[in-house]
Amino acid sequence: MQANINLPHTIESGQIFRYERTHNGFRIHHAQESFVISNDFQIEGISQSQAKSFFRLDDDYPSILHEINKDEIIANAIKKYPGLRLLRQDPWECTVSFLCSSATNIPRIKRDLNNIAKTFGQQNNDFRAFPKIGEIDNLEKLKECGTGFRAKYIYEANNTVTKPFYNKLKRLNYGDAKEKLMELPGIGPKVADCILLFS
Repeated sequence: MQANINLPHTIESGQIFRYERTHNGFRIHHAQESFVISNDFQIEGISQSQAKSFFRLDDDYPSILHEINKDEIIANAIKKYPGLRLLRQDPWECTVSFLCSSATNIPRIKRDLNNIAKTFGQQNNDFRAFPKIGEIDNLEKLKECGTGFRAKYIYEANNTVTKPFYNKLKRLNYGDAKEKLMELPGIGPKVADCILLFS
């Protein structure tokens, strides 16, 4: 698969957190999948169509760059990070990821999410899948994952959201979807925007 994408720029941009570098690319754990992708976009573990969706290769990348290139800051970012793409993530893992992101840093977010997967996720071959909605069901164990004050928000989201909730969000316009997300405890404007942008 040929792709107008720079994998390091995309994967290490703070959109996703459960990944490791390999000698020539990355291993990514996401939702119920784990796959290896090389810098020249050779993929093992998921189908080409799954990769196309996840990396949003169905977007008209040149048109998007043209549309957003409105000022010097964006122009410089486009020049500095060519091939950086937005990802199309699982909305539930994305929600938990950015609930974990409040007042912290990327290494800690990665640690917390990996701990959550180890504690609540199902063993799937040689990796832990991310827990599905409803499976992060023990607040004390969640606190032991290192999530701090964020634990109560993740736990409440786990007990509140559903797949139909996310399906409905996808049909709403941006403003209404953002308001709906911000009804969840712990989700303010920035976290809501991250969830909407990355999933």
